[in-house]
Amino acid sequence: PRDNHLSLVSKALKEIKTGTLEKVVVSRVIELPLQRDPLEKFHNLLAEHPEAFCYFWYHPATGIWSGATPELLLSITNNLITVYSLAGTKVADNGLLPEWTEKEEEEQRYVTKYIIGELRSAGLQPIASEPISIKAGKLWHLRSEITATLFGNELRELINKLHPTPAVCGTPRDKAIKFIRQNES
Repeated sequence: PRDNHLSLVSKALKEIKTGTLEKVVVSRVIELPLQRDPLEKFHNLLAEHPEAFCYFWYHPATGIWSGATPELLLSITNNLITVYSLAGTKVADNGLLPEWTEKEEEEQRYVTKYIIGELRSAGLQPIASEPISIKAGKLWHLRSEITATLFGNELRELINKLHPTPAVCGTPRDKAIKFIRQNES
C-alpha cells in the first residue's frame, strides 16, 4: 500500500507540473484491527475533541467509519449560514501559536475565495472573517468563518456547490475529482 500511494503522489505531482491540476488531495486507506469497542472509541473522540464534528457510521460494504474533524461544511441558524474555510496544517508544538508560511496562508485564501465564489454564484452575499489559528487535537489550522443569509430553498444546490472544497479535493475541482476517481483505489 505504501508504494502504491507513493506512486499515486508522484502521478499527482506530474499532473500539477503539467498545469492540468493546481492541487489534488490524494489519500490511502490504512486498515487497523480494533483494540477496543468501536462505541467506546467514539465516546473517547467526543470527550477528546469537544470542538470537532465527531462522526460514527456503518455501511455494510465498507464497515464502521469514525473520526473527528474541525471542518464545518455548512451550518444554518435562522437562515444565517456559516461555512468554515479551513486550510493550512501544522503540528502543535507545545501549544504555541504556529508561524504560518506564505504557502499555507495562500492555500487558506484560495479555499476562502472558492467558497465565497460558490456562495455568490448561488445569489448570496457572503462575508468572511480574517483567518485565525485554531487548534484541533495535535494540529493547528487556519480558519475563516464565512456567513451569508439564505433565501428560499437553495440548500441542496448550495451543498453541491461547496462540497468538496479545494481543501479536501483539489483544484480545479472537476479535474481533481476526475483524477481521484481514476487513480485512487
